[in-house]
Amino acid sequence: FAPIGTETLSACLMALDEERRNRGKTAFDEAMQSPGTHAAWSDLTEFSAVNDFARQALYADLLVLGQTALPDADPAGVPPDFVESVLVATRKPAVIVPWAGAPKTVGETVVVAWKETPESARAVAAATDGMRPGPVHLNAPFSEPLVPEAGNSGTETSDAETGVLEGRSDGRPWTADSRMVAGMSTPLDHLLETLLGDPVVPARGVIVVGDHDDAEAIGMIDELADAVGWPVIGEPSGNVAGCDTVLSHGGLLLADPEFAGGHMPDVVMTVGRVGLSRAVMRMVTGASLHIAVDADPQWADPGRSADVVVASVPLPPEEAEVDEEWLASWQRADLMAAAAVETALAAEGEVLTGMHVARATASAVVEGGMFYVGPSWPVRHVFNFASTTVSDGYVLGNRGTSGIDGCISTAWGAASAFQRQEGVAAVALVGDLTFLYDSNALLVPDSEHEPDLVIVVSDNNGGGIFSQLEQGEPRFEPVFDRVFGVPLSVDIVGLAQTMAVPAVAVDTLADLQEAITAALEAGGVRVVVAKTCAREREARILASVQRAVHEALGSA
Repeated sequence: FAPIGTETLSACLMALDEERRNRGKTAFDEAMQSPGTHAAWSDLTEFSAVNDFARQALYADLLVLGQTALPDADPAGVPPDFVESVLVATRKPAVIVPWAGAPKTVGETVVVAWKETPESARAVAAATDGMRPGPVHLNAPFSEPLVPEAGNSGTETSDAETGVLEGRSDGRPWTADSRMVAGMSTPLDHLLETLLGDPVVPARGVIVVGDHDDAEAIGMIDELADAVGWPVIGEPSGNVAGCDTVLSHGGLLLADPEFAGGHMPDVVMTVGRVGLSRAVMRMVTGASLHIAVDADPQWADPGRSADVVVASVPLPPEEAEVDEEWLASWQRADLMAAAAVETALAAEGEVLTGMHVARATASAVVEGGMFYVGPSWPVRHVFNFASTTVSDGYVLGNRGTSGIDGCISTAWGAASAFQRQEGVAAVALVGDLTFLYDSNALLVPDSEHEPDLVIVVSDNNGGGIFSQLEQGEPRFEPVFDRVFGVPLSVDIVGLAQTMAVPAVAVDTLADLQEAITAALEAGGVRVVVAKTCAREREARILASVQRAVHEALGSA
């Protein structure tokens, strides 16, 4: 409770009390209907502000009281001894907030709470950007692991939480924001010399491409990677499947601890918003030098590890030493991982998993077509198992904390816009919960344009991704489905058909491929529901794929 005008205070408390009074009076009257019960109801009113609040406070376990101003400068009109009077009247424990002066108009005063961390530097830089300043949305991600360790009360603090971070040891800022200086592309060696004082381009580098909307960047990434001999790891909506040095299974390679340990690059360049893979992010944050490419004021750097951020992809260096074995080692491992994936998935016979669905759906995208990929499991399955399948098309998707919002609407709208320009059918891949969350997007008036869009729903009856995270551990099994799995057992085919959208369900890979082909040929908006195996079984199959990749890499 903070002091406001006495009249407003009393009005609020009286309204609250009146609501409780009415509920109590109703319950009292109902109780009096019992035979042999005799009692009378009496009202007490006209309490003071202190008594009104004290009366309500009796219902509370803890009071939060705001101190008023000094008696000779009290703008609220609340009695100067309000806090003391309430404490005496209620005898309740209280937290008292000291008086800090009258509040200013919103936006009139800027307050920066500073801690010597990359997060603080990043927030201030974005809020004071010369082109598009603030406001800043601060995200506080959970630390890994996402759940407490067994036997850990969760009260321990890390060194980073208890110690003072002094910044970079060489005196450089956490992140050099050089987007204004390097707004135009410059050779990579010139960039390094200007910003870091050293023109030498490290031979062991990796380019990681996340979600972005810069079509020109794709060719520049390809040109730079070719020139310096760096592998490219592309997330689906990075649209770099056609680059010469792109890897098909970069995420699976880096998920192998031995391979990742032996292939830690000296420099990582990230383009756009990355972050689908923990293994890839460990490489990004562990590299000696991280160059982030993003022109947006709130540039993408989820690991807060960027040494420098520039606005565009650098040009190939004028001088650089290329380590041909560096790229070759990645490409050999990528081929071995591809063979291991094929063998492991084929060993499962007719079982249909989200991995199979992702591969089949990506393969069905027509030449020059659009592929919309939904969040959570679908986009990660495409990343790990079909990232280079759509090399002649356009991949997009909703990303971010609320990535599940409006996915069907996005796919419909994007397909309509895409086809007005390209005239080619579109394919969308989403999970069952994502589909259900925005299924009302299928309710479109007949007067609206209907694109040629096949929506493939990978239906594992709930949140399958959690089976592969810490929440899938056996100790959480009693509450897993209720909190994380959330099996709804909805008839998705029936739901789509009630909205006049043709839909079919399949449970084998062959039937899925045939259904997608038929839907594309029929045209219009159609739904294909792929009923995958149980989440627990899919988790075991994915683990077997990872073991197969590990064994293949170890045998090289």
